[in-house]
Amino acid sequence: MKVLKGYVHNRNCPEGCIAECYIAEEAMEFCTEYLSDLAPIEIPHLIKENVHLGKPQPGGYVMAVDRQLVDQAYHYVLENSAEVRPYIEHKLTFKYILPFKAKPEILEDHPAIYNFIKKDHWDQFVASRLSEKFTKTRKKQQKKQKKNKYDHTLSRKGYVGLIEELDQLMQQYDEGSLQQVNSQDVLTMALGTLEHFGRVRGMGHCVTKRMYFDLTSGRPAILVK
Repeated sequence: MKVLKGYVHNRNCPEGCIAECYIAEEAMEFCTEYLSDLAPIEIPHLIKENVHLGKPQPGGYVMAVDRQLVDQAYHYVLENSAEVRPYIEHKLTFKYILPFKAKPEILEDHPAIYNFIKKDHWDQFVASRLSEKFTKTRKKQQKKQKKNKYDHTLSRKGYVGLIEELDQLMQQYDEGSLQQVNSQDVLTMALGTLEHFGRVRGMGHCVTKRMYFDLTSGRPAILVK
């Protein structure tokens, strides 16, 4: 969390700052991997380790892997299977199922590289991806994606889309064609979500609820006959 907080330069858009800095760091790390004398994250390599760099080897050698290390690798894969499952299903759907939708004979057997998939599991997965429910959901998401002007969708429209709408509403407010009523200010209209009851957005001790809400007096009225 300390590293992610260091990425934030604009507190109004922390997610955008984190995303930009993270992508830049990944790009720099990817480029530095092609330089032989640099290690972006690990401990720098010693000079003695690079003495034989570039020299031909007389022959290969066989390295035996300990069985305990192999079991540990298998267990690590199983522990992370829930995280990689959506990516595997996405690849199976768009590479091995949808392109052969008109050829059911090809979909009878699973791909050769995924020989660990059982026949009944593969049939159930193909049936779910070719179902009417999945087709409707896919078309709905495709329509939403076409409306996105920008690739990133970090919020409801992306930060750039919200900024454009906020600028348009501010221009209408300055021209007098738009009015703010109580808590329905320009920012609330741009976000498209109503403020919670009794919440006031502002800074400092001078911002009170009475500036936005019609509150009654705390003292009860005394009726005198």
